[in-house]
Amino acid sequence: MRRFAVLSTRPNWEKIIADENLVYDLDGPDDTDHYWNEHDVYAMKPLEIEDVRAQVEAIHTMCMDAIDYISTGAFGTLGLPPEFFELAKKSWELHKANAGRQMDFYGRFDLILDDTTGNVKLLEYNADTPTGIIEAAVCQMSHYLFHFDGDGRYLQFNRIGDAFIDRWHEILKNMPEKHGRIDNVLHITCVNDEETGEDEANTRLIEHCANMAGWDTRFVYLQDIGYDEENGHFTDHNGEKIRNIFKLYPWEDIALDDFGQAVIDTFDTTNWFEPPWKMFLSTKVLLAALWKLHPGHPNLVPAYFGSPENLTHYVQKPIFGREGDGIAIYNNGKLVGGEPDETPQELLVYQEFIPTPTYPTTTDDTYKPVIGAWVIGGQCVGFGIRETTGPVTDYYCQFTPLVVEQF
Repeated sequence: MRRFAVLSTRPNWEKIIADENLVYDLDGPDDTDHYWNEHDVYAMKPLEIEDVRAQVEAIHTMCMDAIDYISTGAFGTLGLPPEFFELAKKSWELHKANAGRQMDFYGRFDLILDDTTGNVKLLEYNADTPTGIIEAAVCQMSHYLFHFDGDGRYLQFNRIGDAFIDRWHEILKNMPEKHGRIDNVLHITCVNDEETGEDEANTRLIEHCANMAGWDTRFVYLQDIGYDEENGHFTDHNGEKIRNIFKLYPWEDIALDDFGQAVIDTFDTTNWFEPPWKMFLSTKVLLAALWKLHPGHPNLVPAYFGSPENLTHYVQKPIFGREGDGIAIYNNGKLVGGEPDETPQELLVYQEFIPTPTYPTTTDDTYKPVIGAWVIGGQCVGFGIRETTGPVTDYYCQFTPLVVEQF
C-alpha cells in the first residue's frame, strides 16, 4: 500500500461532500481541520485487496464462532445487566436454529496492515453501530470518479451501498408472512441530540438503502418513541405500532435506559436490527475471547480481559468505548498516550501495543492509517481509511480515499 497526492482538487469539493450529506467534515464554523482529505489517496494492488478481503472474512468467521464461547459466561455478563445477557443468548439461539431469524445487517472491522508480512491485525470490531458509511460508500466513490475514472490504471473496491441494499432485500425475503403478506414496514431511529449530525446522516443513508430494497420506512427519533403499556408495544411519533426497527443506538445503552425492560418484554413481537446477539460482538471483550481461542493467530493481537496479564506495553480499552474514548497507552506502567477515563478495571480490555505503519507525506507529517473493512452477510464489501498523526484514531482523525492500483 502506498499514499500519494492527487494532481488537483475538485472545484467546490466542500459543497460536493456537503451535498452528499457528509455534514461532519468540520467540527463547527470555526474549525479549519477537515475530516475529509480531498488531496491524497491510498493505493493498494489488486492482489493486496483480495488478500486483505479474504483475511477479513476469515476474521469474521472466527468472531461468529466465538459467540458460543462468550455466551457461556466465560467473561461474565460483559458489563451488561444479566437479563440483557440472557436476551442476547436467546437471540443467538434463535439465529443458530434458523439463519433467517434474528438476522444481522452490518459491521466494520478496524485493522492495521503490516506491509512486510501482508497480514492485517484486528484492533476492534464495530458490530452494532458502526458509522463512517457516507465517506466510505458515497464520497470515496465520487472522488474516484472525478480523479481516476477513465484511467485504466485505477479501480475502486467499493460496493458498500449495493451490499446494503442486497442485505436489506435478503432480510425482507426472510420475514415471516402474516395473513398472506410480509410486513415490510421498517422504523429507522437514532438520537436527535448528536451535535455533529453524523448519526442522523448515516442513519438516513441506511434508510435510503432499505427503501431501495423494498422496505416501507418510517424515520423516528429515538426520543420520540413511546410505549403503549396497555397493548404492550412500542409506538412512533404518529402512534403507529413498531414491529421492525433499525436503531443506530448501542445495545449497552438500551440495557441501561428506562425502556430497557420493555425491549425484553416485546422481544417476541419486535425485530431489532442489529439483533440482540450482536451484544456478544460489540464488546471489546471479543478481542480477549479471540486470543483465548486462537493464541498466536497472525490476524490477532494479544488481548486480556480485566488485567494486562504479562503485557508491559499495551493499550487499555473500555469494553464499550467508541471513537477512541477512554483509550490509554501504557509502557512499563507509565501513561505514554491517549487519555484513560473512569471505567473500572473489571470493564477494561488490555491489548498489546503494536505500532501502526506510517506513511510519509509532502509535509513533515507522517500518517498512521487504520483500515475500516465493511462486512455484510459475512462478505467484505469495501474499505475506508482513517488516518492520524497521533497514537489513537479518534474524533480528530481524517478520512483519506482508497483506490486499487492495477499497475
